[in-house]
Amino acid sequence: MSDEDLINDTVDALDELKVISKDDVIFSDLTRMTPAYVIYDKEHDRNIKTVKDFIKKQGIELCGRFGEFEYLNMDACIERAASLAERIK
Repeated sequence: MSDEDLINDTVDALDELKVISKDDVIFSDLTRMTPAYVIYDKEHDRNIKTVKDFIKKQGIELCGRFGEFEYLNMDACIERAASLAERIK
């Protein structure tokens, strides 16, 4: 699918599921990445805490697999995104 078709298909599906209203979508973007997984090493917890603490001090909320530097399944990503949306509403 083209980027535009993929975005439209995703927005339409989320609208059908009543997760969002497509009329409320004001911006969308798509980045294609090769499959990637968070790699845990012996220093992972310490390093990620340092990064997360710094980002939090900037007033930035992290969300999702790449944002939170955690291996999360899609359902967990959606759950966390919904929770974050509620908190910052």
